[in-house]
Amino acid sequence: MRRSFHHLAAFCVVLSHYFITPAAAVAQVGEERPLRMAVATAPKQLDPLLASDAASARLLQLTHPALLRYDEAYAPVALAGKCVRRAPLSVVCTLTEGLLDVEGTPFGAAQAVRWYETVRGTAKSPLAGLLKNVEAFRVLKARQFEMKLVRPTLGILDALVQIPLANPTTGAGLGPYKIMHKDTVGAVLLEMTKVSRKENLPPKIIFTPVADATTRLLKLQKDEVDVLVNDVPPELIPYAREKGFEVKVIEGTSYAYLLPNWKDGLLSQWAVRKALALSLDKPLLRASILAGAATTPTTLLPPTHPAAWAAPEEPLDIHEAALLLEEGAGMIADGEGMRVEMELSHSTDATTQRLAQAMQAMVRRVGIDLKLRPMEWASFYDAVRNGKTQLALMAWTGELSPPFYYSVFNSKQTPAAGGLNRGSVNDDALDALTNALMAAQTEEEVVRLSVAVQKRAAEVLPYIPLYRRSHVLVMGKGITGCTMTGNGGYLGLLGCKRK
Repeated sequence: MRRSFHHLAAFCVVLSHYFITPAAAVAQVGEERPLRMAVATAPKQLDPLLASDAASARLLQLTHPALLRYDEAYAPVALAGKCVRRAPLSVVCTLTEGLLDVEGTPFGAAQAVRWYETVRGTAKSPLAGLLKNVEAFRVLKARQFEMKLVRPTLGILDALVQIPLANPTTGAGLGPYKIMHKDTVGAVLLEMTKVSRKENLPPKIIFTPVADATTRLLKLQKDEVDVLVNDVPPELIPYAREKGFEVKVIEGTSYAYLLPNWKDGLLSQWAVRKALALSLDKPLLRASILAGAATTPTTLLPPTHPAAWAAPEEPLDIHEAALLLEEGAGMIADGEGMRVEMELSHSTDATTQRLAQAMQAMVRRVGIDLKLRPMEWASFYDAVRNGKTQLALMAWTGELSPPFYYSVFNSKQTPAAGGLNRGSVNDDALDALTNALMAAQTEEEVVRLSVAVQKRAAEVLPYIPLYRRSHVLVMGKGITGCTMTGNGGYLGLLGCKRK
């Protein structure tokens, strides 16, 4: 690794402008039009304890940033203080002096401890499992607290990157914005308070869900919205440029995959999952449906992460796929060449629907009659979380870390238990490896176990990887200064300005 986990004491002790201190209460800017953003899907859950969908997680970066973030080498560094490993079973975090939430309430060690205890004690929270190796939290000083660990582990620092921070009494975050309103269609208004008001940030941001991609672009043309992030199909990029809009495209860290439900009698069989993987021409999907604005998804981790292992992509092999279905799963073709019927659930996003239709045609060549089940996002998300899908088109976004493998592949981390194992993956080897990963004591162990998890996943196929999609930013003609990051988040919006 380019920076050691053991050198936490040397991490920058600088308070980012995403957290609030009294010094942030500078002169207010004049009233101006809010920054208006059109998004494909509304955030599902804005409670920082319960949010697990991508739209909510991205928005919460602006309202409830975590205590730590990743640096360019994917090592956790402090935003609101510093965290130091004092002993194998002890991590001490010191908060920045004068830290305030968006309501102006002081936020110290006592508030941090109560919040993390709340997260750990909320069974339905997808974040609770990240703190499984913390035995106890203890306030040491007004701005300092300790985490006593059950066993030596480096994963706790990655956990603090993923857990949004909030005032345990009010739920107020420590970001530059607070959520002022969410309407019945999912539009969300964010606004800075007097505490967080800064001259160089948009005073208000409005996120409006608009399902159709073409409509989103037309709204940009009509000056009804100011910026589009991520929700721009590849085929519309040339059109946006022709119309004079500034377009930025960068390689993203998202990971799109086909999710098989291991509780399903068919998909619990390795031969069926393997046949599906071999029947899909994934390079063709990326080149045609995504117009090349995607790369091979070799790992859940960002490809440049020190613990990433570049898994080889399953090649297209129609003959081997058909043989697996017939000899491995006993599925004999009927008079029309069909062996089995399956159902694929997916969102109603236009690009996703085209992807599903192309996959339907591909798997038909090996005798799989794939029935498509397009669903409005909220219903689709609920169906996946509740295990009511057979196959589903899904994606993970953000800068994922090695402990994430525990959340998604450990058999005890199902949604019912507050985890993210939405496919009900149940593999003894993955359980053992992910448990060991959460208890890793050295950097070398983290890398070794992460690679072992990735290699096992490539064998048993809890997911069938499809692509890593590029991120697209389109700015309206009156907007400048917006940037993007590889995780597709919204922090780049803080630089947006009107010309």
